[in-house]
Amino acid sequence: MARQHGSLAHTGKVRNSCPDAPKMEKRAPKTGRSKLRSLYNKRFLSTLRAQNGRELTLNARERQIIMNKIKGREEE
Repeated sequence: MARQHGSLAHTGKVRNSCPDAPKMEKRAPKTGRSKLRSLYNKRFLSTLRAQNGRELTLNARERQIIMNKIKGREEE
């Protein structure tokens, strides 16, 4: 049988001494058509074909530039 280290009288002393941080507001997750649309954009519009046939994934900034070109906006 496993044995415990130390006394159980001191349990929770670190967690209980820290003040609770207030909960942050989060955006509701996308659902339905908009979620599928964002998945499509992420998977298929953010990849480029290299010369040897492999897919090259883009970082966030490159993806934003390409998406703006697709939508017809100038780079900001």
